[in-house]
Formats: sequence, C-alpha cells, structure tokens
Amino acid sequence: MTAELAVVIPTLNESRNIQTVCDKLDEVLAGVAWEVIFVDDDSTDGTLEAIETLARQDSRISCVHRIGRSGLSSACIEGILSTHAPHVAIMDADLQHDVSLLPQMLEALRSDQADLVVGSRYMEGGGVVDWSETRQRISRWGTRVANLISRVSIHDPMSGYFAFQRKQIIPTLRKLHGRGFKILFEILASNKNLRVQELPYHFRPRIAGASKLGGAIIYDFFLSVVFLLTKGVLPLEFISFTIVGGSGIVVHLTALFLLLNVDMEFFQAQGLSALLAMTSNFFLNNLTTHRNNKLRRRWFYYGLVKFYALCAIGLMFNMAVAAHYYTLASSWLLAGLLGSTVSAVWNYSLSSVFVWGGRKN
Repeated sequence: MTAELAVVIPTLNESRNIQTVCDKLDEVLAGVAWEVIFVDDDSTDGTLEAIETLARQDSRISCVHRIGRSGLSSACIEGILSTHAPHVAIMDADLQHDVSLLPQMLEALRSDQADLVVGSRYMEGGGVVDWSETRQRISRWGTRVANLISRVSIHDPMSGYFAFQRKQIIPTLRKLHGRGFKILFEILASNKNLRVQELPYHFRPRIAGASKLGGAIIYDFFLSVVFLLTKGVLPLEFISFTIVGGSGIVVHLTALFLLLNVDMEFFQAQGLSALLAMTSNFFLNNLTTHRNNKLRRRWFYYGLVKFYALCAIGLMFNMAVAAHYYTLASSWLLAGLLGSTVSAVWNYSLSSVFVWGGRKN
C-alpha cells in the first residue's frame, strides 16, 4: 500500500535516537499509512546498522545511504525524490521536533488548506527550551534576513520542521542549490506562490547525540543569501571560492606589511606573501568550498602542489590581461579588476576539476 505521508529524516551519527523516533512515529500516526525514509551521510556510530535492523522488521522504514555526499539540504532533496507519497514531512532525528504535531500538519494538507505547513518556534504558542542568549539572537537575526530575502513574511522561515504537498514542491527542487542546512528558506525564496500555514511547537532539548550547529551552518546560510540575491547566476561554489580569495588578499597584504617591516627585500617579501596567501586559500577552500570532497592525508599535499601550479598560471593570466587592458584604457582600477576576474575564473574552474575533482577522498 502506498504511504499517504512520508517522513524524511536526515541522519549523521544518530544511532541512539533511531529506535525512539520510529516508536514515536508509530504512536502518533496510528491509522495513517506512513513511511519513514532516513537519509544517512555515512555515519560512523552504527546509525545505518540501527536503521537496517528496524527496516528488516518493518517495511515502512527505509534508508538512503550516501557515501561521498553530505549536507542536510541535499539529504532532504534525495529523501523527497525517494518517495511517491503525496505528502512529505521533514524533521530531525534528535526528537527536538515535536512529533505529535504531524497529524495536524497532515490534516492541513489533506484538506487543501495549505501547500506547505511549517512548525514554528516563534509564533504565539511556540518556543525554544535551553537555548543560550547568543543562539537565540543568531536565530532571530537569521529569521529577519530570511524573511527579507524570501519576501515571505512568516514567523519561522528557518524552521527545520515542515510538511508539504509533494506535487507542489517537486518543481521547486530544480531551483535549489542543495547545499547547507536551511532548505525551507530556499523553498520559500524560490516559490513565492505557496500557500503557507504555521503551527506552533516547542523546540525541545536534544535527548541523545551531538548538535550539528556550528560555523558551517552560518557560513552556508550566508552563501545561500548571496546565491539568492544574485538570482542563482553564480554557482554557489564560485561564491565561496571568491570569498576565500578575498581573505587571501588580506593574508597577502598583512604578510607583505610585516615582512617589509623586518627589512626583507620587496620581491622576496612579495613572493613569500603570495605563497602564504595561496596556502591560506587552499586550506580554506578545502575546509569550506570543497568540504564535500575534502582532500585528506597524502592527497592533501598532492592537491596543494597542484593548487600552487594552477594559481601561478592564473597569476600570469592576471598580469597579462591587466597589462593589455591598461595600455588600451589607462585605468588601473578596471585593469586590475579585469585581471583579477580572469584569474579567479581560471583558478576556480581548473582547481575544481584537477585539485578537488575526480578521486573521492
């Protein structure tokens, strides 16, 4: 029998929560034809084994095991595409989302009151428990930015707990970049015709496992904002690569200043500063831009050498293009910008293929 509701749950090292969340779903969805699809990013704590054990006992439980891919948004997309159920809910495995809200969400979708139902922490009747003041401020700041960018005014556009009519969301998935942790924000920004309803709930403390909140979430949210502001013209990875490149300029100029102040010859200081900037760019790109295919062990050092070589060629293109344009237009600013743009595109394109492309690390 085809499920009426599919619950998609991304997982990463959530082995201690799997049994409990399945029991909760079975309890609150009594009388509903449901299924749960766990999308696991190659957990190392036995999460996959826990899911497979339950799946052998209950056909409503299944798992998409991902190797070499990671990220909550892309996991949600794969889960949505893995079901034929007319209604889909997205929630976390850590039981911080109130599972008892699912029947109300489903009823709003069944009765065609809404295309999208959002569990809201910030409307009347909702709330958060045991959050620090700093985390609350960050969350509310993100909410204001998300509403401004998406131009959809709801209480909790950053919620990770929501349900929808699958037929209304499938066309929108093609517009999403699939990176990051706030897929609801992307959906709202990409489809402003959705009928949205909010239901209050209290965001609970995590029962087991470790929180995934960190700097990567904030950085990916910032990338999403830039991506949406530029209407998706620039690839998300290129935006990240450019931001890292900007930090490399700061590293270069700082190192150059310090080296010149210890009486090093200019050309020696310039060369060493450039090397430090390239090293910084490589490390940060490996950590952020290409973290889904991060280079490790000996491949890290092989990649670093290739990155040096590609950036050196990019620098030559930069200087050649800038010098040629300067002789034509005599504008050092435009010449510098044009040269930098050419080298940025070169470095990004070639390093994506020859440094981080190909072999899965």
